[in-house]
Amino acid sequence: QIEVTGNVRASDTSVRHLADIRLGTHLALVDLDRAVANVKTHPWVRSVETRRVFPSGVQLVIEEHQPVMLLALDDLWYVDDRGDVFRRADSSDLDYPVLTGMNPKLAVDHPRIAHTVMRHALSILHAGEAHPVVSPAQVSEVRFDDSAGFTLILRNGTELVLGFEPPTDRLDRLDRLVTSGLDPSNPQRVDLGGDRVAVATPLPDPA
Repeated sequence: QIEVTGNVRASDTSVRHLADIRLGTHLALVDLDRAVANVKTHPWVRSVETRRVFPSGVQLVIEEHQPVMLLALDDLWYVDDRGDVFRRADSSDLDYPVLTGMNPKLAVDHPRIAHTVMRHALSILHAGEAHPVVSPAQVSEVRFDDSAGFTLILRNGTELVLGFEPPTDRLDRLDRLVTSGLDPSNPQRVDLGGDRVAVATPLPDPA
């Protein structure tokens, strides 16, 4: 018997097919290492654990990738919380912040640099998780520019320029601006990347 647990996106049928454990094979002769390697080729599977269940069973425990961001290159791709790109995005499941501005050539020729960019974008989203203005649910886009750094685009059209500095420092500055009367619900471009001064410029209402 082959039991599959932990999977949501990867179907039982696809996991069993990839594991390629022949029914009737003696439990002691099952090649679990090969089964793990095969199942990990499924685009939704991050890791696999196997257990022999005596007298005649094998359990496959699946950990799946969880998309937290989209990466815009030639197409939209899912990115998990480690900054790993793991498959093309499904058109029916696109409600995540999108990282834009990355040159596809950078992703191909310098994957380690591209991964660093994605990790920084994720650190920005993580820093804003409990923030009243920039929680991930309110972020439409994380825009990357290799000379200007990162800009958060909120769903209401407001642009928050963060630059390359740690996001917590920039969000602290945003908090001070809001306390002083800045209303981020009005579409505006707020440059938080300067050393001493933040500049807010009104933008047309996207509606």
